[in-house]
Amino acid sequence: PTSRRAQPADVTEVLAAAAQPRFSRLFPEADAYGALLARLRFAVRVSTDDGWPEWIASPELLLEDWCMGRRSFAELRKLDLVNDLLGRLPWGLRKQLDVLAPQRMEVPSGAHIQLEYPADKPPILSARVQQLFGMMKTPKLGGVSIMVHLLAPNGRPAQVTQDLEGFWSGTYAEVRKDLRGRYPKHAWPEDPSTAIPENRPRRKRR
Repeated sequence: PTSRRAQPADVTEVLAAAAQPRFSRLFPEADAYGALLARLRFAVRVSTDDGWPEWIASPELLLEDWCMGRRSFAELRKLDLVNDLLGRLPWGLRKQLDVLAPQRMEVPSGAHIQLEYPADKPPILSARVQQLFGMMKTPKLGGVSIMVHLLAPNGRPAQVTQDLEGFWSGTYAEVRKDLRGRYPKHAWPEDPSTAIPENRPRRKRR
């Protein structure tokens, strides 16, 4: 006798059962999906009473939904997880996410810098020193002072701080002394509060 053909619900149940112990390998928290989850978790951390869904902490709660209509791990890996998660958020929470944990922050030079949201730590803004001239106080998100990585022209941090005001009035003089000889094409003004921020060195400089 021929076996009964599996119905969609049966396939979903079997696929979900097989995928559950492999969840972290099938859906690694990396790239755009990982970045979105990190933003969501920071938003939850700073606004716990706003009714955020439980799947933000435990995305495996969505596994059965993701398995519906699919028959293989290969099909699961093709899921657009970012759009799926965003589509599950009520409009009010999507707006709240953009306020509490924006994907990017505009700096004085006009550049929009992507932020990082490491678990249980302040958000991170990494930008070159020259891009931040005029930003004299540390920005906050959700009441939390961000961690600013002020980069030298080689892309390495010249200073890491949650106190921009203290950096400009103190440590900046040492950073300026150390780096302006090595990177003469870049601006190293004595007074960063009135200096023109720039994304790249201007061709002519007095």
